[in-house]
Amino acid sequence: MKTLPKEVLSFLLRQRVSVLATSLPLEKVHAAAMLYSCNPDPLEIYFFTESSTKKVEKLTDAKQCHASLVIGTTEELKQTLQLSGTIYLVETSSEIEKITAIHYKKFPQSKSYESDKTLFLKFIPDWWRHTNYVSRPPVITE
Repeated sequence: MKTLPKEVLSFLLRQRVSVLATSLPLEKVHAAAMLYSCNPDPLEIYFFTESSTKKVEKLTDAKQCHASLVIGTTEELKQTLQLSGTIYLVETSSEIEKITAIHYKKFPQSKSYESDKTLFLKFIPDWWRHTNYVSRPPVITE
């Protein structure tokens, strides 16, 4: 995947909310608004969820599936970032430890929701498109 330009990476790091769409069994799709955190290098985007949620149905068996992500879903932002790639169920304790440190630094309140059903998901994009609607005409970068 082509590296994100500095201004696109900065946008990704500043935002907090995304819409995550994951594939489900029987060729269905599920989308959910999700808080996210990320590691910029290598680019990995993380989600805090629970084992009982719809978005992890396919991941409990397959451990990975196709997913898409949209960041910048309000008209006031005047920017969007769309990404497609693969989402993984995080299972190793060392990776969970690394991700919890990153995620709880951005969202300390999430720690209060932690339970025995807590899971972390890792999204690795293989395609992205950033659109900046402030410019006329809008500037699209891929």
